Amino acid sequence: MTLLLIIGLGLPLFSVASELLKMPSQLPEYSGTTLGALPNSRYELAAVNKWLPIQLLEDPNQLSGTMAAASLSFGYTKDVLWLYFELTQFPEQPLFLQLGATFLDRVELFYRDASGQLQQQITGDHIPFFERPVLGRSLVLRLPSVLEPSVQQYILKVETGSTLTLRPVLLAPPDLLLQEKNTTLAYGILFGLSLMATLLAGFSWVTTKQYAYFIAACYSLTFAWFHFTINGFDQQYLYPQQTAIADQLIGVSGFLLGALLMLLVQYFVPLRQLLPRLSRLLDLWVILYFIGALASALGAYPKLAPVLMLAGLCQTLILLGIMLWAARHVKPVPSLLVGMVAPGCLAIILQSLRNLGYLPYNFWTSHLWAFTAILQVSFLMLVLLISLNRQQRELQQQLEHNVALQRFYQLIAHELRTPLAVVSSALTNLSLQVQSVPAALPRIERARLATARLSNLIDNALAEDRLHLLDEGLELTEQSLFRWLDELSQLCLLTERHDLEILKPEKDYLVKIDQNWLTLAVLNLLDNAVKYSANGGTITLSARFSEASWVIRVEDQGDGIDEADIPMLFNRGFRSRKHKHLGGLGLGLYLVNLVVESHQGETKVTTSKSGTQIEIILPRRLV
Repeated sequence: MTLLLIIGLGLPLFSVASELLKMPSQLPEYSGTTLGALPNSRYELAAVNKWLPIQLLEDPNQLSGTMAAASLSFGYTKDVLWLYFELTQFPEQPLFLQLGATFLDRVELFYRDASGQLQQQITGDHIPFFERPVLGRSLVLRLPSVLEPSVQQYILKVETGSTLTLRPVLLAPPDLLLQEKNTTLAYGILFGLSLMATLLAGFSWVTTKQYAYFIAACYSLTFAWFHFTINGFDQQYLYPQQTAIADQLIGVSGFLLGALLMLLVQYFVPLRQLLPRLSRLLDLWVILYFIGALASALGAYPKLAPVLMLAGLCQTLILLGIMLWAARHVKPVPSLLVGMVAPGCLAIILQSLRNLGYLPYNFWTSHLWAFTAILQVSFLMLVLLISLNRQQRELQQQLEHNVALQRFYQLIAHELRTPLAVVSSALTNLSLQVQSVPAALPRIERARLATARLSNLIDNALAEDRLHLLDEGLELTEQSLFRWLDELSQLCLLTERHDLEILKPEKDYLVKIDQNWLTLAVLNLLDNAVKYSANGGTITLSARFSEASWVIRVEDQGDGIDEADIPMLFNRGFRSRKHKHLGGLGLGLYLVNLVVESHQGETKVTTSKSGTQIEIILPRRLV
């Protein structure tokens, strides 16, 4: 966690420091002249650092038009916008015109210099970074200096393939620098928190192997990248001359962000169980998002931008409704997810209405997004920490339960072992004494098999107490495969309804095994084959060899295992729901798997309605 804190807090500091180092060199020296109120005139501003009174021109050749609002929002349009404004400028008062939005494709400023020559400045996010008049993420134009107080006339031409939104404002150099520093600080904090959330989720995924944490890590990283690109950091730091890449990455990250948020919420809110139809609809939505990401990577984002915005708005409202409903049924994580999505939902609604032209460009429709994003990542980290802590508690409880269960097994096993030995000995003596009474022999044999099965359960429980010896290494010895298979056939306990068939390879092999442990493992498989084929049949024990491995296979003719139970079949204490009525402790296959893994092998299960086949696959080097 210390490393996460160092990296996470270091990133915003690095971002702020780098911006502070770059910005002063991009602004002209400020003479320190106080910028007070300018003389009153119908052409002049009341003061600098105010929104410009600006006119919309229907005909750029005629400098007259309708007075525009302080901010302009026309929605998604390809129309060219012409604007006109006048202001009085004074010597030694450098001014900058900030346009507000960072996603205007091309902005041209026309004016006449002191000699009367028409001049032009060009900026925009489709203009290479180092060709802009002022180097920075925000779109800024530098107004020309004047030698004496005079009224200057300016015409702006604005083009964009995205939403046409801007709010022109005049800024003095210190104010522009301060604004850039504050914005960079906010996004530096956002990127730092996003990196911390990504590392936390990634660490949780590595340690728990749970798919949801991988999705959370991808979401947090994509979230940071989306804000990194849409706010122009990518063009400033990564590819200043490749403007087309920015649109592609905005589209890819935007669609991926929507898909990952869908998947993340579906993990913490069990929709597949509670609302299966809605879950299937959201799955389809996720697929469409991935298609949108692919199309954006191929250059279709300018056409898909309105689709992404509307889809994101609808998705946010739907997910917020789902989590408000789920907060009453699943706690505590869904309640925190509401806190994570709700502020972002408000910001997305406001920004969407602005992009569509229904709301003006202001703090609430533009800059609120950065603060809600910081809040959203903070809530995501809380969700991850609470979820991870809850899983650790459940794991600890499971471990404590397993320890208590193990002690109980061992106590019962030790207490039963001595009386079972007495019963087994008595049954052997009784069978010898009643040889002259054939009718009694089958009953005695059934009692002996039941006693042997109970003894096998006790052996498993006691063997588990010795499993730590496997960590200290196996005692591998060379054994004749044929002789070992014959010994297994003699140790296997069959009923009157079962037969044992041994299938041997064409020639005998010397195999290196820990005979005690592997014999116990195979006997467990044979005992299960008898136990779970209640109608009888043939139990097949076979061995075969390939170039890389050799295989021991046990096959029965029972009614098979449920497919859903196979992944948990070798878990300690697991009992198949289909066969719980047959009794048992759930230790046999757990023991088998541990022994096989100690031999550096693997266990494979194949099942059907006509029987189950379990294979122990061992490396050929043990031959």
